[in-house]
Amino acid sequence: MGKKIEVSGLRSIAPGLFAAALTFVVFLPALGCDFIGWDDDFIYNNTFIRSLDLEFFKWVFTTPVSNNWHPLTFITFALDYSIWGLDPVGYHLTNIIFHSLNALLVFVLTLMLVRIYFNERDGAPGPRAALGAAFVSALVFALHPLRVESVVWVSERKDVLCAFFYFLALIFYLRHISARSRGAGPYLLSLASFILALLSKPMAVTLPVVLLLFDYCLVKGAFDRDRAVKTLAAKLPFFALSLLSVPFTLWAQANMIKPVEEVSLVSRLFVAVRGFIYYPYKTLYPLDLVPFNPIPGSMDLLSLEYGGSAALFVLLSVLFLWVLRRHRWVGAAWLFYIVTLAPVVGIVQVGLQAVADRYTYIPVVGLVIPASVLAACAFSSLRVAGRVLMSAAGLAIAAVLITLTITQTGYWKNSETLLTRQIEVLPNPLAYFNRGIVYGDAGEIEKAIGDYTGAIRLDPGYVNAFVERGRLHEAAGDLASAIRDFSRVAELMPDNPSLRYYMGLLYIRAGMAEEAKARMREAADMGYGPAEEYLAPKGAGR
Repeated sequence: MGKKIEVSGLRSIAPGLFAAALTFVVFLPALGCDFIGWDDDFIYNNTFIRSLDLEFFKWVFTTPVSNNWHPLTFITFALDYSIWGLDPVGYHLTNIIFHSLNALLVFVLTLMLVRIYFNERDGAPGPRAALGAAFVSALVFALHPLRVESVVWVSERKDVLCAFFYFLALIFYLRHISARSRGAGPYLLSLASFILALLSKPMAVTLPVVLLLFDYCLVKGAFDRDRAVKTLAAKLPFFALSLLSVPFTLWAQANMIKPVEEVSLVSRLFVAVRGFIYYPYKTLYPLDLVPFNPIPGSMDLLSLEYGGSAALFVLLSVLFLWVLRRHRWVGAAWLFYIVTLAPVVGIVQVGLQAVADRYTYIPVVGLVIPASVLAACAFSSLRVAGRVLMSAAGLAIAAVLITLTITQTGYWKNSETLLTRQIEVLPNPLAYFNRGIVYGDAGEIEKAIGDYTGAIRLDPGYVNAFVERGRLHEAAGDLASAIRDFSRVAELMPDNPSLRYYMGLLYIRAGMAEEAKARMREAADMGYGPAEEYLAPKGAGR
C-alpha cells in the first residue's frame, strides 16, 4: 500500500500564494506598456464599453468582435473603462491580476491531482514532494515567456479570463469526484464556471472531454460499462453547452475561416501536427518569440519541419497511449495537451497564423504538471548533494525564465517596438505594412514609405502597401511617385472605377490633361458617375 498524501491548512496554500505574488511582480513592467495596434483598437476605439447600459449589454451579446464572440471579456473591459477610462495601465493591471490568480489555481489543481491520483498507491510522492510539484507547476506555467502574449496584450484578456474559469471548473469537478465531496454543490459550481469560461473564449469548448479524461485517469478500479454510462450521463450538461457554443463560434469567425480550396485538408493536417510539436519545442527553447507566425505560401510536406513533425507526433502519441495503459496519469496528460490545443491548432484554419504563443495558455498545463511531478519525485529520492544540485539547477532555470519573460514583455511596450521585433526575427509583409501605418500616424513619412517599400519587396502584389505609399507620396508632393504607385494598383485591380477616377485627379494636379481625361473616361465607362463632369469640354483642364 502506498502513502496517504495529506496536506492541509496554511502549509498547503502558502507556496501557491508565493507563486502568485512572484508572478505579479515579474509582470509588473507590463504596466508601462501601451495599447497595441493589433486588435486593441477594438477597445480604445469602442464607444460601447464606455457605459454599462442596456445598449452595451445588447451589443456585447449580439456582436462578434475581431471575429470572436466573447461577451464576458468585453464586460470586463467595460468595467475597466468605468475605473480607468482609456489609461492602459488599468487594463494591464487586470490582466496581471488574473494571470497571478491562474498561477495559484494551477498550484491548487496540481496538488489536487496528485492527492487524488496517488493517495495510497505504490510510488506515491510524500506531502513535501506533492507541494513541490504543485509549486514548480505554478511557477513554470506562470513565468514562462510563452505567457507574455496572453498577459501583456490587452486584447488577450480572453485567454487569462477563460483560463481562470476553466481551471476553476476543473478544480470544482475534482472536488466533486473526490471522496471528500458531498452533495451537488461542487458539480454545479463546475458547470457554472464552464459557462463563464465559454463566455470568455470559445476555446473552453474542450472541457467536457477533459473531464472524461479525469474520470478515466483518477477514478480507481475497473472502468466497466455501468461506470462509463454514469460518467457520460454526468457530462451531458457540459457537452450540451459545448454544442451550444459551436454555432456562436462559427458565426463570429465566418469571415476568417479559410475555405478548403485556399488551404487544403492535407496542408492543414500538416500545419496541425507541426503545431503539436512546435509548442513543446518552444516551451524548452523559448527564444525568438514573435506575435505573428504566418502560414507559408508553399509547404514542403516531406521536409523535416513538416514531415519530421508529423512522424514525431505519431511516435509520441503511440508512446503515450502505451504508457496510458500502465500509468494513466502520464498518458492522460498528453491527451489533455492534444485535446485542449485541438481547436486552435489549424485543422479548421482561422486567420493567417500557423502558430501563436497565446494558444499555449491552457494546453501547456498538460505538459507542465507531469514534468513537475516527475521532477519532485526524483528530488525526494536524492541524497543531500543531489538535492542541492537539483535545487541550484531549478533556481537557474527560474532565473532564466524570469529574465526572458521580462525581456519579452519589453518588446510589447508599444506597436513600434513589437513590430520592430517581429521584423528582426521573422519579417513579413504584414509587419512592415503595420509598422508603416504606425510611422505614418506619427508623421515619420520617410520611415513609413520605407516600410511600405519593404512590404512590397516581400509581396509585389500587396495592393494596400502600394495604396498607402502612393498616398504618402501624394501628401509629400511627389506626384510622379504617387502616380507610379497607383498605376501599379490599377494593374492589380483592373475593375475598380473609383481608382481610375482618383488617378484622374492625380493627373489633373500634375498638369497632365490627356492622361487625366483618359482615366476619367475609363471611370465613366465603368459606371462611375462623378467622373462625367470632368469629361465636359473644359473639365480636363481644371
